[in-house]
Amino acid sequence: MRKIALLFLALPLLLGSGCVYYNTFFLAKKNYSGAEKLRLMSTSDELPSSAKSKYDIAVEKSSKVLAYYPESKWVDDALFLLGMCFYRTGEYIKAIRKFDELQEAFPKSDYIPEVNYWRTLCVYETGEFETALSTLQEMAKGGSYAERSAFMIAELFYKQEDFISAKDAYLSYVDAYPKGSYWSLAHLRLANIDFADGNYAACIDEVELVSEKEVTPAEFFGAQMLSGEALTELDSLDAALKHYLALRKNEDFYSRWPEVDLRIGDVHYLMADTTSAIDVWSGVCTDFPRTENAAWGWFKRGDLHLDFGIIAVAKAEFDSAAAQVSQGKVKELALQKSASIAKLQKFKDLLTSAPDSLEVDVVGTELALAEMFLTELNQPDSALAEYNYIVENYPDDTLAPKAAYGIGWIYAFNKKERAKADSAFASLLKQYPESDYAVGAADYFVGRGAALDSLGVKTVAYYFVRAEELLLTYNKIDSAMAYYRLVSENYPRSRFRPKAIAAMAYIGENITFDYAEAGSLYQFLSDSFPGTDYASFAQVHLGEAAPKIDVDRPPGYAESLMVDSIATEEEELVQADEKNNAKPTRGGIIDPLTGKEIPRAPHPKYPVELRYPQAEWKSKLQGRVVRLKIRIDPFGEVEEVELLAGCGNDIIDRAVIAGVKDTEWNPDDIPVEQLGGWFYFEVRVNKPTLTINRSR
Repeated sequence: MRKIALLFLALPLLLGSGCVYYNTFFLAKKNYSGAEKLRLMSTSDELPSSAKSKYDIAVEKSSKVLAYYPESKWVDDALFLLGMCFYRTGEYIKAIRKFDELQEAFPKSDYIPEVNYWRTLCVYETGEFETALSTLQEMAKGGSYAERSAFMIAELFYKQEDFISAKDAYLSYVDAYPKGSYWSLAHLRLANIDFADGNYAACIDEVELVSEKEVTPAEFFGAQMLSGEALTELDSLDAALKHYLALRKNEDFYSRWPEVDLRIGDVHYLMADTTSAIDVWSGVCTDFPRTENAAWGWFKRGDLHLDFGIIAVAKAEFDSAAAQVSQGKVKELALQKSASIAKLQKFKDLLTSAPDSLEVDVVGTELALAEMFLTELNQPDSALAEYNYIVENYPDDTLAPKAAYGIGWIYAFNKKERAKADSAFASLLKQYPESDYAVGAADYFVGRGAALDSLGVKTVAYYFVRAEELLLTYNKIDSAMAYYRLVSENYPRSRFRPKAIAAMAYIGENITFDYAEAGSLYQFLSDSFPGTDYASFAQVHLGEAAPKIDVDRPPGYAESLMVDSIATEEEELVQADEKNNAKPTRGGIIDPLTGKEIPRAPHPKYPVELRYPQAEWKSKLQGRVVRLKIRIDPFGEVEEVELLAGCGNDIIDRAVIAGVKDTEWNPDDIPVEQLGGWFYFEVRVNKPTLTINRSR
């Protein structure tokens, strides 16, 4: 009887344990496994909604284990499963919290090595790149997660778009693990890097090494599409078409056939078979209405008709593209093109209706047309026609030099026709030597390796660029100062005069350490150019109240504010000033005024550098971020700056704005379709002990 009684006493415990497992954790594991299978088998890069639903159920069931059965043996399992579900659904802070709970409550759990790995990936996703990288490097030295860690080191660099470091890390991985689990994926990443570098043949070779069995369907599809793009870039159009047609027959990728069709249409267009191109794109539009693919089909039709000058049809097709989707890039681009065409037609009507009217600025309107063709409609040939019309018919107009520069720019940076670019820029130097646009032409020839002395045109542009060349390329300080002084003294009306004075002040402050002369020059800028960017720049360096500069400081010492233009990660964005209504995204920001995304600016030629106002030296703003909107002109100089969110100190904000206005970009780094548009630019406030020496 006693044995029977003991059995009955134990029975509820056994049933309770089974209840925990089968009613909660078993279902959590089952749903998590189902979600993983759906995720891995998806042909899309996005997390399938069906997988998301199963992850949510797994979270619900695992949470019940913690809430109702905190003493059961499944608690560490439930914590780990919760962390993984949150990681898969992008809730990285929650995932870290659960992984930390597991480590604290179960320090000897078998999950600990795996927890360390996944927690590190979560740390990276929250913006702590260096911390995650350091941890992975330690884990890669040995242990059960050494291979995964070695691969993820490369992945982290890849996500950061540090392709040089990423390529080295992927190659190290494939050498160390020739039969590794991520061998095919590593070669796919190498293929993407080769494509980005323009090594299209190498890209195709890397794709050939990607095994369909070792990557997800989405990754394999991406590899095949990449190979088709590389063939297209190599101008192997017949091979590209054959490749895409074969991919189009693969039933496994049925849901992504519209994407393949869009590429097939592109190849037909490049082969000058416009009839077939329109037929293929039209098929996507009619067979998959109200989808992003249909929107792109209409958009491509619009671009084709725009190329042929059939503007009315193009506008209607851009409108149709925008109508297919409620939001997204294609809708935004289509609306922009439609609006530009409408504006273009108004300009043309204006010129046609009153070509000789004094009330119509013909040259200004023609120039606006050219810039619209180039920057908004991506029609460089039409832009060239307008620029040439201005130069040929209105050579004495004040806007003619700008049109002449536009001709050279298109040939140099859009069409890559160097001989024609050389001719255009040489004509600009000869015809408009006193124009500020001559400096752009001189810069072009210097970039091509021509010595300034060989140009045969001695203009203010020549002297200023010569000074820049001597300072930045050859580090000949005295010679550079001589040319800057020549510009300052002999060309009082040139826009290069204040720039030359600012350069001399910079040299005195940071290179020759002649602080008295630097202070005098900054004061001259402030007094002589009131209300300009140069005055603001000088006032910042003077510290608002023109602080005295200690001439006894040792060479190389300068209290400065250096601003790092490297984009901050998500955690820093969350800590933005509360008055900032702009919403950061990974690509840029959402402008609170327009509701449109502003792309991030490319890296400038040099880090932004300006003097930290002495009166604010004790401020505790280390690491704070200033967020700006900037517009960059064709010379790589900043035309406009707007403050989106400050660092909490108005004086330092103004110092940052002045420094950004004095910063230069490489025009080649700016996509032609973004010329004249706004960029999002972030700067971080730091107080180092040394200034950057920009001389090379």
